[in-house]
Amino acid sequence: MPLHALAKTWLSRAAGAGLALLGALGPAACERISRGAPSPRPDGGARPRGPVAPARDAGAAPLATREHDRGAADLLATFREAREVGSGQRGPYPFDRKGKQRLELRLFEDDGLIDRLATAGELTPSEAGLLQKELPDLRDAVAAMRPTELRNVTCYSPRPLPDPVRQSLTRLEQRLPLLEQLARSAKLRPEVARVVLATIERDLETVERERPLGAYPAKERPKVAAVREQVRARVDELRLRLGDRKPTGGLEDRADWQVVASTWTAAQPLLLGDRLKVFQRTYGLPARLEAAGEAARRLAAAGALTKDEAELLALETRALAKMPHPATSYLTIQEALPALRRLVTAPGLHPPAVRLIVAAVESEVMMLDDAKLAVQPADLAREATALRATAVAVLSQVKTRFAAVMPGTK
Repeated sequence: MPLHALAKTWLSRAAGAGLALLGALGPAACERISRGAPSPRPDGGARPRGPVAPARDAGAAPLATREHDRGAADLLATFREAREVGSGQRGPYPFDRKGKQRLELRLFEDDGLIDRLATAGELTPSEAGLLQKELPDLRDAVAAMRPTELRNVTCYSPRPLPDPVRQSLTRLEQRLPLLEQLARSAKLRPEVARVVLATIERDLETVERERPLGAYPAKERPKVAAVREQVRARVDELRLRLGDRKPTGGLEDRADWQVVASTWTAAQPLLLGDRLKVFQRTYGLPARLEAAGEAARRLAAAGALTKDEAELLALETRALAKMPHPATSYLTIQEALPALRRLVTAPGLHPPAVRLIVAAVESEVMMLDDAKLAVQPADLAREATALRATAVAVLSQVKTRFAAVMPGTK
């Protein structure tokens, strides 16, 4: 074999071996090599997720942080910093090597610090338990971030992509018993409760918004729905106690209504313009609309919406998730009219819900304009024209009733 061909073969094999080695080691191993930290267990076992002292640079000066010198304020500050680091808010290289060691050391000490604060009565058992539950996740998140010294070091580690919704759901299930204890606590420390709730609310938002209940296997849906509803109820209770939400019990103060309202805000292009033109640009909207429909049903079950409001919101939610067509709008209006008529005189209605319903039905009416009906079969066009006139008249009555609380109506 010629010398140049032999050299090319050797280089190719060396590069392949290097990539395989980097894949086996991963980013964490690159960092261990760069700072002289110990290698993984030789038996291939998983590293424990409990408190493990972080590796130190040889000859480094002792770090000032010590568990007995710290209090609750420092503990909560460490949690906030670790969350920002792990979530990427501070960038891909959020610290230098010594800064990473300091944060890892504080997280390592936090097990003992939490126990000490609980023993001293500065944390309730439920507060301490919820903080302890989050520690392993914070340690893993911080460990995965690389210091500035490794900015130009390249590592390759093929890993399966995690399912963030499943991860969030699992965390909510694990924390629910402690969250219920916290909600029942006679004494509530606002600064601790807010730190604990921040993570729970982030997981709950992921579970509620990123995957509708219908996307789960049928046998899992009752359990998932129960976890979501119980966690949401406890979070709402705690936020009211903390004064973070108005204790009015109004529709707009409810988290489920905020899910509905934010989703319909995303659907505004469908409500205000030519739905056929913008339908394809509303990526992810059908899944969000399904989640909003579930939230509306929960509101109705809790008595926060009337039966007619919930029925009309559910109907329009289903309609918005379909490809716009005059025939679809015709059927939707036809089905909506009985409940829509009842809005003219029914007691106990909620203006925020009525505003959304009126906007949605007006969107359906727009799909029955003369230009679109002109290309439809004559029988459908004739019936749709009559139905449109009826819907416009009923909408006018509803808007007149609510003119004082619905800007732009009269």
